[in-house]
Amino acid sequence: MKMHLFILPSFKKNSGGASTVESFPKDCISSTSFVNTYADINSTNKTAPWYGVFLDNEYIDEAIKKNLKTFLMTIGNNALVLYKKNYERRTADWYPRIFRSNIRLHAAPYRTEDAIEYERILNGWICEHGFK
Repeated sequence: MKMHLFILPSFKKNSGGASTVESFPKDCISSTSFVNTYADINSTNKTAPWYGVFLDNEYIDEAIKKNLKTFLMTIGNNALVLYKKNYERRTADWYPRIFRSNIRLHAAPYRTEDAIEYERILNGWICEHGFK
């Protein structure tokens, strides 16, 4: 299984979209699009059964990278939730980040227009460039 990767601007000093893309396994990505808004994601034709939404200052750790292909084979869910290390507040945030290609996003971050069923990915993190 593959996904279309969308990269949104973070407007942070630690941004680096190329590094974000490099953190994903090449055999799981059908194409990559750098976009400015969630509306841009909705209006783009997806090139795979799944699409992922990440900021340009984020990357996935090795645990998620290693297992991403398996995660994309999930059946019966419309989204995959990933946990992100929040370095400023010292917490873990979670949001749906990978969606079936027919799911439309709402204007709010990582919200969908319709209710969705999702699977939580517990082994691995979304991290920010410059932090470990």
